[in-house]
Amino acid sequence: IDMLNDVSGLNNSFIVREIGLSYALRLVDEELQSLNLGLSVYYQDRGFDFSQVTTNSQYISGRGFDLSLANGENLIDFHQNFYRLNTGVYWQKSTSRKQKAGHFGISAFDLNRPKDTFYSNDSTFDPTYFLTFGFMSYNDRSWHVYPNILLVNQAGRMLYNASIETTFTID
Repeated sequence: IDMLNDVSGLNNSFIVREIGLSYALRLVDEELQSLNLGLSVYYQDRGFDFSQVTTNSQYISGRGFDLSLANGENLIDFHQNFYRLNTGVYWQKSTSRKQKAGHFGISAFDLNRPKDTFYSNDSTFDPTYFLTFGFMSYNDRSWHVYPNILLVNQAGRMLYNASIETTFTID
């Protein structure tokens, strides 16, 4: 279970509250190999709270701001709530010495394309997709080299990340 209560902005006027449930299931559980499936569902409520926002019409000379007075503004209720659906699969293989030999994972976030605007229903979250894979490219008794690739597709843009893990083991 995940919970978030994020308050920010002038007078803490922007509020994001989220609660989620995540579950992972190990489909294959062997000594040198595993396959996992994950699923998460989140409910998010976010918006602006103008109750602590002050304007000149609430100022009383010599006393300061009186929040019990009307602020003189016609503020629109900028508030929304939605659900988010995310899932992923991850596979990993190990060597007989319990070192990572290879991995592959794919995940997707916001599959249900929740609404992403205070004004209309036309704007939605684009799903975000992650793909990761790697393999042991060099392995002797002491040295291990393991390249990794991470691909992210978010809002139609592709991001790439490549890295190499190197390990030296002292027996």
